[in-house]
Amino acid sequence: MRHDPSRSAIRVRRYAWFLGLSAMGLWVRPTDAHADRTVHSFVHDRARAHRYISGHRVLPVTGAEARVFRTPRTKGKDWTVRSPEITAIHIRWTATGSKPAVRATIDGKVNVPMPKLAAAATGGVITGMLSTALPAGEHRVRLSTTRADVEWFAIGPAAPPTWPVSPPELPGTMPALVDGDGLAIPAGGSLEFHTMPPKGARLDVSFRAGDASIRVTDGEADKALAPGGDLSAFADRPIRLTFTAGAAGVTLVDPRLTLPGISAQPKRPAAPAKHVIIWLVDTLRPDHLPVYAPKTRVEAPNFLRLAKEGVTFDNCLAQGNESLSSHATLFSGQYPVVHRLTTPKRRLKRDLVTMNEAAQKAGMRTAGYISNGYVSTRWGFGDGWHAYKNFIREGVPSQAQHVWRYTKKFLNKQGAKRTFSYMGTIDPHVAYNAPKPFQRKYSKSKYKGRLRPQATGVFLDKWKSKGRKPALTDEDKRFILDLYDGEISYNDHILGKVLTWLDEEGRTDDTAVIVLADHGEEFFEHGNVGHGHTTRQVLTHIPCMVRWPGGLPGGKRIKADVELMDFFPTILDVAGGKTPSTVQGESLLELMADPAPGLPRPAFTFHGGVRALKMDRWKYVLLSSGERLYDLRKDPNERSNVARGNPIALRLMRESMAVHFALNTKWKKRVHGHPNSPTAAGAKLILTP
Repeated sequence: MRHDPSRSAIRVRRYAWFLGLSAMGLWVRPTDAHADRTVHSFVHDRARAHRYISGHRVLPVTGAEARVFRTPRTKGKDWTVRSPEITAIHIRWTATGSKPAVRATIDGKVNVPMPKLAAAATGGVITGMLSTALPAGEHRVRLSTTRADVEWFAIGPAAPPTWPVSPPELPGTMPALVDGDGLAIPAGGSLEFHTMPPKGARLDVSFRAGDASIRVTDGEADKALAPGGDLSAFADRPIRLTFTAGAAGVTLVDPRLTLPGISAQPKRPAAPAKHVIIWLVDTLRPDHLPVYAPKTRVEAPNFLRLAKEGVTFDNCLAQGNESLSSHATLFSGQYPVVHRLTTPKRRLKRDLVTMNEAAQKAGMRTAGYISNGYVSTRWGFGDGWHAYKNFIREGVPSQAQHVWRYTKKFLNKQGAKRTFSYMGTIDPHVAYNAPKPFQRKYSKSKYKGRLRPQATGVFLDKWKSKGRKPALTDEDKRFILDLYDGEISYNDHILGKVLTWLDEEGRTDDTAVIVLADHGEEFFEHGNVGHGHTTRQVLTHIPCMVRWPGGLPGGKRIKADVELMDFFPTILDVAGGKTPSTVQGESLLELMADPAPGLPRPAFTFHGGVRALKMDRWKYVLLSSGERLYDLRKDPNERSNVARGNPIALRLMRESMAVHFALNTKWKKRVHGHPNSPTAAGAKLILTP
C-alpha cells in the first residue's frame, strides 16, 4: 500500500506522535502501517515542471502554471526560464483586434526581431531569430503585445517545436501534461524538476506506453537513475531531476520521492493538555541562549531545562521583524499580507477569531498579561480574554516578575478549570534596564561612558534615526550587549519561578509550556541596531521550545524550518480545540512527534516590499531591484550573494517564492501543503486561474 500524500490523508494523522511514546503507554501504533512514505509527489508538483519539446523550452503563458516561472512584480510580462542554447523564439499568438503586434526581449538587452503581423491576421506561430545565439542556462524573457494574446512561447533551435496535435504545422494548445495518474511526455521531450531529497529518499516511478531515461545532478555530480533509484548521494542538496522520453513518448506513472520503511501513524492522545502557557520573550535572539549557542556567556538554566524536557525548534522564522506584525501573525495564524497589521494605522479585523478566542471556544479560561504596548485593545488584541492587562498601556511596572505575579493569581483562582495563559514579557527589549544584580552581571569592568540603562531606548532611537548620529564608542557597544544579556538572564530567572510553581502544584505533566519570541535584535552586525529594518536572520530567526511531559518526549530537536504562524494551530491541537478556517499555518505536533526526515519546509518573512524565504541552508531574498541568494551554512550573516554560482538552488528557491508570491493570500499549509511540495489541493490552487 502506498501512502497518499494528499492533505485529506494527512489530516487523519493530525496527532501523529513520536513512536517512542508508545513505550510510555501514551500512544498505540496502528497495525496497518504503510510500506513507505511519500515526501514529494511530482504529479501534485506538476506546475513546477520544466517542459522541453523537440529541443525547446516550452512555456504556457495563458495557463495558471505560468505563474511559477513569472517574475514577480512584472504584471505577467516577464518569465525566468532555464533553456537550451537559444537561436530563436517561437510565439503562439491570437489576435484580439486589428493590427496586432508581438515583441520579445531576452535578458533585458537582446531585442529579438519579430516578423510584422498582417493587419487582418488572426493568429499563428511566429519566429524571431537571434543574430547571435545565447548560451544554455537561466534567461529572462519579456513579451509585450498590442491587440494580441500569447498562448505559449518556446526558446531554443531555429525550427519551431512540434508535437502530435492537429494541425501539426500550426500547433495550438500544448499537449496535456497529466495522463490519469501520471505525467505525459511527448516523443523526444523531457520534464525537469528541482527539489531537495531528504536522507534515505528514493525515486518511485514506473513507465506506461513507452520508456524514459532519468538523470539527476546537483551541479557537480551527474548520474543516471533507474526507477526506484536511491538518492542518498544527493541527500539535503538541491538537485535537478530530468525525465527524457524515448521515441514513442511516455507517461510517468505516479512519480514521487519516498522514504522506504514503515510510516509511523500513532493514534492521537487520550486527552489534550489541560493547561497551556505561552511565555513570549520580546526581542530575544537564539544565539544569546545556551540552548542554541552552547558557548554563549549568557546563563539561562531554565531555558536549558525546557529544552531538555521538551522539543526545541532550531529554525523558526518570524514573519515580521517588529512587534506589531509578528504578534498579529501569532494571534491570527496568518501572513502579514493577509492580516495587514504592519502599520499602527491598522488593527486586526473585528470578525477575526484570534488564538485566545479559539482557546476559549475549546473550553479554556483565558488570560493575557502583556508588557508590549502594541498587543493591546487599540490594535485588536484585547478581545476574547477572561482576564487581560497591558502593563505598558496602564503605565505600571512591566518586568517579567509582574507579568508572572498577575498570571499566578489568575491560575490560582481557576482551580481545576482548563486554562490558557499568555505571558508577553519584554525584558530584553529597550530600555535595557534589568533589576540588579542582572544589570551588571556581564560587565567585566566598570562602565565609564555616558549611557544609562533606563535611557538606552531613547539613545538608540536617536542613533538609528536619520540625520546626525550621536557618538557611540566600542565601550558603549559592549555595555549595550552586557545589559541585553543581563535582561535575558533575568527573564530566565522569572521563567524558573513559573516552572517551579508548576512542579509544586503538580501541574507539570498536564501543562504545555511554549516559549517564543516575536523577533530578534541587531547589534551593529550590518551597520544598524534594534529591529524593524531588514529580513536578515538576526531579526527574523527566533527561539521556539515546547514542553509537555504528558504528551511529548523530552530532549528532542527539530531541524526543519517552521514559521511563527504555525504556533496558533499547534497550540489549538495541544488544547484539543478546532483551528479556525482563516488560519494559514499548520500544526507542528505531527512534526514534533515524527522523527522521519522530509522535504525542506519553506519559511517566509516580510519587510515592506521585501520578501525572504529560508529553506534549509539557503536564504532567498526578493527585492524590487532583483534577487539574492545566501548560503547560511557558510555565510550566516548574509553578506555574499551566491545566486550566480548556485543555479539549481536558485531555481528551487525562486520557484517556491513565485508560488508563494502569487498565492500567499489564499495558501493554507494544512490544506495546500508547501509551495515546493503541494498537496492535491495545493496543485489545484496553483493551476486555477
